[in-house]
Amino acid sequence: MGRHRAADVSSASLLIDAAKHHAAPTAKLAGVAAASGGMVIAAAMPAQAAGATTAAPAAVAAPSVAAAGQMGRAAVVGVKKSKLKKVRGTVRKRTAIKRKRTAIKRKRTATKRVSRTYRRTAVKRVNRRYVRVSRTNVRRAIARPAVKRAANPAPRAVAGGGVLRTAASLSGIYYRYGGTSTSGFDCSGFTGYVFRANGKSLPRTAAAQQAATRRVSAPQPGDLVFFGSPAYHVGIYAGGGMMYDSPRTGRTTGLHKIWSSNVTYGRA
Repeated sequence: MGRHRAADVSSASLLIDAAKHHAAPTAKLAGVAAASGGMVIAAAMPAQAAGATTAAPAAVAAPSVAAAGQMGRAAVVGVKKSKLKKVRGTVRKRTAIKRKRTAIKRKRTATKRVSRTYRRTAVKRVNRRYVRVSRTNVRRAIARPAVKRAANPAPRAVAGGGVLRTAASLSGIYYRYGGTSTSGFDCSGFTGYVFRANGKSLPRTAAAQQAATRRVSAPQPGDLVFFGSPAYHVGIYAGGGMMYDSPRTGRTTGLHKIWSSNVTYGRA
């Protein structure tokens, strides 16, 4: 009887050990299920053989519902962050493109404004210059002394005589087309007036004066200088490549350089 009981006791202990060994992986599975779902699952123990009453293994405590919810939220937040990063990157790229386009538009607008400003400034400058020139001309016209026009009386000989002295004394009179008096001379009117003051009469035009004088190859001061043939301009030779004449509109009578090589000389 003692031996049989010992055998029973040993077989019972073996069964208990086997049950414990079998319950270990079941507890692990229960723990994993509880962690994923946030629930508490008790490990089930198998029934003991031969009516033996033994205590069931302790229940495996899973993480609380709050902890499991936080884990789930963390996973969801992680996914959202990755998507947000992509969205933010796309938004940043689009914003950068918009900024570049805006900068280009601003540059173009600035260029247009600069060009418009430059044009307006240029026009204003031109207008101002025109106004200044016109004002200057008006001032010159006002400042110019008014000379009474005479009926071309016979000129008086200048003291000391001489064609060159007379021509020099008439310097500073403005050119006037068709003029033959001190109110204004053209080229042939000036030479005719000077020679009349010295007792010699010349025709009215430059071509006629050229035809009325004797051509010379070695001119002397006081001879006439003719430009072109027939002559379109005439002056009084003063020597050294210079002459007294009435050049053109806006210029005055005086000593000027002979500006052409296509000239001939005549003596009255």
